[in-house]
Amino acid sequence: MNKIVYVALNRAEGPSAKCGAVVFYRGPEVPVISDSHFRGATMVQVEDVGAKVQHQIFDWGQTAPWGGGYNKTYFIVQWENNQAHAGRFDMKYGGTENGESFWVSLKNRILFYAGLRRPAHCCDTAWAAFVDRIKKNGSEKEALEMLAKCEMLGGVS
Repeated sequence: MNKIVYVALNRAEGPSAKCGAVVFYRGPEVPVISDSHFRGATMVQVEDVGAKVQHQIFDWGQTAPWGGGYNKTYFIVQWENNQAHAGRFDMKYGGTENGESFWVSLKNRILFYAGLRRPAHCCDTAWAAFVDRIKKNGSEKEALEMLAKCEMLGGVS
C-alpha cells in the first residue's frame, strides 16, 4: 500500500489570519510543489500526516461559515507511487464538507471518479453518461488503481 507523502492545503477564503497554505509531509525530503495555490506554503514535517491534516481542517473550520456558506480550501494529496489527487474542499463550520471530514470526502471523491459512488441527486441518465465518459477517458481506471494501491484515511459515509 502506497503511503501518503504529503498533503498540501490552502484555505483561500475566510478570516485573513486563518488563510494561507500549509504542506504536511513525511520523510526527510521537503516536497516541491509547482501549483500556484501553494506558493510560499509553510512546510511542516510530521510523522502522522492524517492526524495533522484533520487537526488543521478542524482548526480552520472553527471560523468557517455556518449554514449554506463555505470557505474554499484547495488541496493536493501525493502518494509514494507518484499518484496524486487535487481538488477543492468546500469547508463549512466545524471543518466538514457536506457533513464529511476531509478524509471521508477525499475517499468518496475517488469512489465517485471510479464510478462506484453515485450522488443521490444524480438521475439514471446523467449517471450512465458520466460512467461512460470516465471509462472512455481513463479516469475510472486511474481512480480504481488509486483505491487499490494508495493509502486512504477515513471511512466512507
